[in-house]
Amino acid sequence: ATPDGMVDVLAVTPPAAVPWPRWIAPALAWAPMIIGLIVSSVAAAFLVRQQWMHHERLPYPIAAATFSLIDDPEPGRRLPPVMCTRAFRGAAALAFLVVGWRGLAAMDWVTVTIPLEVELHTAFQGEPWSRAYDYWALMMPRIYFCMVGLAFLVPLDLSFSLWFFFLLTNVVTMWLRGDGHPVEWHHVREVGFGGFIAIAPLVLWLGRTWYGRVALACLGMTRDPLARAAAPWLWATIAGLVAMTVWLIANGTPPLTAVLAIATLAAAMLVIARTLAEAGVPHLGFPYDITTFMYATFGFGLPAGALMPLALIGMTLLDPREAVLPYAVNASNLADRAAVPMRRLGLTMIALALVATVVAGASMLFNAYDGAGHLDGFRPSQFEIDKVAVRTTEAGLASAATTRSEDLWAYGLGAGLAWFCGIARFMLAWWPVHPLGIGLAIGYPGSLAWGSFLLAWLIKSLVMRYGGVGLYRSLVPAAIGLIAGEAAAVCVFGLAKIIVTGVFAIPMLPYVNALPG
Repeated sequence: ATPDGMVDVLAVTPPAAVPWPRWIAPALAWAPMIIGLIVSSVAAAFLVRQQWMHHERLPYPIAAATFSLIDDPEPGRRLPPVMCTRAFRGAAALAFLVVGWRGLAAMDWVTVTIPLEVELHTAFQGEPWSRAYDYWALMMPRIYFCMVGLAFLVPLDLSFSLWFFFLLTNVVTMWLRGDGHPVEWHHVREVGFGGFIAIAPLVLWLGRTWYGRVALACLGMTRDPLARAAAPWLWATIAGLVAMTVWLIANGTPPLTAVLAIATLAAAMLVIARTLAEAGVPHLGFPYDITTFMYATFGFGLPAGALMPLALIGMTLLDPREAVLPYAVNASNLADRAAVPMRRLGLTMIALALVATVVAGASMLFNAYDGAGHLDGFRPSQFEIDKVAVRTTEAGLASAATTRSEDLWAYGLGAGLAWFCGIARFMLAWWPVHPLGIGLAIGYPGSLAWGSFLLAWLIKSLVMRYGGVGLYRSLVPAAIGLIAGEAAAVCVFGLAKIIVTGVFAIPMLPYVNALPG
């Protein structure tokens, strides 16, 4: 649209070359935020390593499965030990064949597919089922071999919580709506985000002794060799967080708001990393927008000039799949298993991340100017600008003020529930649920994979009850095989598309989805 009305764009002629000098100033303007994020993320991964791996002994399911696939073979063999087991080979073959067959069906090469979802909508139509929080996901449990394998590797209370809180949320929502309470979708998501972000102080409290020792080492007040080795990572984490905070202040955010915004971002990244280390969920989405939480709490009522820097966080750092910290945490575990020197690895990771940022940025600019830029249909920049625009108009602010108390109560309810479950878990050995399940269940991963979590929990419960630890250990290779088989099948279709369309110029479907959903 233009001031004169709508126009049709027939073609856009790209410039002859990328004006690289003109992009130097924007790159330097973003440098404190990007470098601060990379440094603080990698440093935090090595800061929590000792606490999470050796004190709390978290399972790191993804790292454990990955390491078993790249482990050194036994003498006289060429493959890692796990690949030599019948359980692994059978499970990997099953997952590969099923997913591969589904991919062929998606391309119409075969007429019959293998269902990995159970369609219950026709059996449960109308009231009260339609009052559920996520009716379509509730009535469509899906089986992902990767999720089943990973959930099999985590403790039972955690795998139980991953599906229990999803079902509980839907049941409670049905009951409240049936009782006349106007529970909206965003209220449920706000409860989930409150429970999600509240995990961060629980994680820090659980490791308070270790982090206190590292802080003393930073001040030269202890000779603990482990704490002294971790002290540079604490300094680097603080430096990165300070750089991001100063960047927000320099771009117009009030100092206190900037501090709270970076603290919220750091807490969210910490919880994502903790989830990866403890639950092994590879695709973790925030239950709700982090910037919406900021606008409703410490950013409420601020002018557009103060909110725009916060919107930049949502534009560039909103998708947790692109976060650095979870990957760094996973890499630190693999490095520990392989006895790699930590300081050298950490510095190498920071350097490579910075180089990758430059290469990715240059590639993005080149493709955009060349007319080959990639669009995925979602424009977070416009989404965030619209949110700021709505909240800074008189009518928009008045509307937000009328619902703010509901939003704060929802966030608080989720946080209180997470803290209650966390404290109960600290104090009671028999406590059956894990607080991580709150944030994971009320969100995209929980909606898609709750059926997989339920299946994994049922299988492991039966194994532990009737077969004991010995049977469980013998089935661990099968769980890893499910992960490897599904991943291999998906990779085959990806490589096939690259070769068929790129090398032989044979048209294929733009997207082949061999997985359910």
